[in-house]
Amino acid sequence: MTLAEAERYLLSLELFGMRFGLDRMRRLMTVLGSPQERYETIHVVGTNGKSSTARMTAAILRRHGLRTGTYLSPHLVSFTERVRIDDEDSSPERFAAAVERARHAAEMVDRTLGPDDGVTQFEALTAAAFDELAGARVLVAVI
Repeated sequence: MTLAEAERYLLSLELFGMRFGLDRMRRLMTVLGSPQERYETIHVVGTNGKSSTARMTAAILRRHGLRTGTYLSPHLVSFTERVRIDDEDSSPERFAAAVERARHAAEMVDRTLGPDDGVTQFEALTAAAFDELAGARVLVAVI
């Protein structure tokens, strides 16, 4: 899968809509081998300034010698901007490979769900990001 194909796939998924619950996400993570459990996580929440706070937190951790990953939103030009390893955006190749793995997992999960209950763009993108962070062997992810 190329970056263009990965971005087309993500854009083809439902962006908005109410789908409560974590069942789809838990299933995705299980199919992917629970990548979110391979690193420590700092979860930044709030209304404004989350990306800046996440970037600053990751920079502090890097300064102390830790390999960091950051998952940000939104992006300006490319989805690759959302996943950072240390201080660099994801490469097109790494990102596309992570999306391909998430797409495959989403197809497996979708088979177990109703016709209107498929994996959303947010869920697929988050699954790809968590998988990529694990593959990059980050010690701490700031999300």
